[in-house]
Amino acid sequence: MLTVFPSLLFLSLLAPFILRIVVGVILFSDGFSYFKGNKEKIAGEATKMFGGIGRYSYLLVGGAEALIGLSLIAGYLTQVSALLGAILIIKIFFLKKKMPTLSLQSNTTYILLLAILVSLIVTGAGAFAVDLPL
Repeated sequence: MLTVFPSLLFLSLLAPFILRIVVGVILFSDGFSYFKGNKEKIAGEATKMFGGIGRYSYLLVGGAEALIGLSLIAGYLTQVSALLGAILIIKIFFLKKKMPTLSLQSNTTYILLLAILVSLIVTGAGAFAVDLPL
């Protein structure tokens, strides 16, 4: 079947770029919000589950999300960041029942973020990235 808009196919490198920026902004804003408002709630729930080390869990989760988000926005090590982001989202998705304050998004949002991150692993960074395809 023929493409409806064949003249737009030269913009195909912008699709991973747009997906990368959107996921990066969402992950960075979620990671940053762990440090602002949810710090005490997450630390309290994690201390119940993991003991004394749980009070620093907001640093681990929030820092990881913020760093992965920044890496995706910059397009630096995009496939590695997408893989780490997918692992982090799967962990948050499964810990959501035990620690509800850990997840800031709905289940549908996490599934969509996971699908975008898996597609970034396969397609790469797209346009305007530090990563260059080999």
